[in-house]
Amino acid sequence: MIAALRRTGIDAEPTLPEFGLPADLRSDTPVETRRMVAWMEHLLARHPHRGLGLLYGELTNPLDLGIVGHTITSATSLGQALDTWTAYIHLVRPLIDTRIVLHDDTVEVQFLEREPAPFGRAMRAFWQEGKLAGWALALRRLTGVQQNLVEVHCAFPDPQLPERYREVFGCPVFHDRPQTLLRFPRAMLDLPLPHSHDEAHRLCEAQCATLNEEMEAATSTTAAVRRLLLRNPTRLPELGPVAEALGMSARTLRRKLGDEQTRFTDVLHEVRMRAACDYLRTTTEPVGLIATQLGFSDESAFGRAFRRTYAVTPRAYRARPQGIAS
Repeated sequence: MIAALRRTGIDAEPTLPEFGLPADLRSDTPVETRRMVAWMEHLLARHPHRGLGLLYGELTNPLDLGIVGHTITSATSLGQALDTWTAYIHLVRPLIDTRIVLHDDTVEVQFLEREPAPFGRAMRAFWQEGKLAGWALALRRLTGVQQNLVEVHCAFPDPQLPERYREVFGCPVFHDRPQTLLRFPRAMLDLPLPHSHDEAHRLCEAQCATLNEEMEAATSTTAAVRRLLLRNPTRLPELGPVAEALGMSARTLRRKLGDEQTRFTDVLHEVRMRAACDYLRTTTEPVGLIATQLGFSDESAFGRAFRRTYAVTPRAYRARPQGIAS
């Protein structure tokens, strides 16, 4: 949002403290949803700008979703990637849900608002416009096909930006429709993905399946913390920001985790080790770089933590034909 407004000549960062948001807010900073929504609605009311959602959608990437994003991008085909999205997107708790509908010749991606919607009318068109633009860009990145959409429907009034919409979508766009959606040819489901990696996909999907089972088994505080941390395991926050993102005080979060026989440091360690296994098995990044990405002070500290968990060094784990079950 800050970057999108900056492109229009507006500096939105000074308004963050007014809504209890950190001055150094980043896209992966955990914050309380109601505060973020209030801040964004304030900006939209104060700085109305046609097509701002398009800018926002182009600056965000629906594939930047932690382990879910890795599972999607490593899929063999677009069809497998969409199956992954449908199965696991709820793990990242999106504000707008998506539904995939198959027709004879087309695939329809519908954008569904939650009931009750977590935002007001001011943000409705912005979010839907941003989702459409983000998906259009994601489909191009996944398949390499630049002109891939058949048509776009928008459940909001026409902003009278025909050239801009043509640039973003490259297909007929219809406004004031009952539902926001986009359609692309069904034949695209068989397209291979440029970053396909069978082993990485299996490993990532196994982690998603484990998280899914844990979510279905209980709506525990531990599971909520784990899901939040897994959104971006390379930027693991402290207990305070996590508690705020979950709508509670740090003291309450500690107490609830204690009631479930765990601690924040235990959950943090679990997420770090899961991510470490993923990176060691699916990338060629140096062990020292992985240690830094996961927030360890140095490679030695990472190695000690990994050995305590799996009784083997990170390099020995990477060299094994098959990984350690995490």
